[in-house]
Amino acid sequence: MMTTDMEHLIAKCRKHNPKAQRELYNMFAAKMLGVCLRYAPDRSTAQDMLQEGYIKVFTKLHDLRNPNVIESWIYHIIVSTCINYLNRQLKYYEAVDEMTGSDQEPLIDEDPYAAEELMAAVAALPVGQRLAFNLREVEGFGYDEIAAAMRCPESTVRSLLCRAKINLRETLSDIKH
Repeated sequence: MMTTDMEHLIAKCRKHNPKAQRELYNMFAAKMLGVCLRYAPDRSTAQDMLQEGYIKVFTKLHDLRNPNVIESWIYHIIVSTCINYLNRQLKYYEAVDEMTGSDQEPLIDEDPYAAEELMAAVAALPVGQRLAFNLREVEGFGYDEIAAAMRCPESTVRSLLCRAKINLRETLSDIKH
């Protein structure tokens, strides 16, 4: 879409035009649902996250300064929404020990797994492990950023990530055999 077309669409969305909002939603919804699926335990939860994220998008659309970056702007809102959604679901974190560096081991061996199997294994992780894994391994966040997003100590993040990798190795090795 041309910049002027996008500016026109955004202007209509800012005026709460339902057709324009639907058009903007349809442009990026499939991609953003994919982002939500990485964080959610199931499709229904991912759809809830997506809906909540788009409510924020339309509420904050007046803050968007450059229409050329709308996709990345929406992406950041969706990721933030997923994190906040999962944080609300977490009641407490397990007591943890400092990791001994086991997170440096490769997650999977040379034999690649089908994408569906890996996504299913990640979706089956407990919520805290899934969140830590996605933020570190998929989004590339640092431990300090993850700790801030999850509102927990870095040691908890490291432990959750270690446990996630152990669980994924076990799940994927069971599938392999």
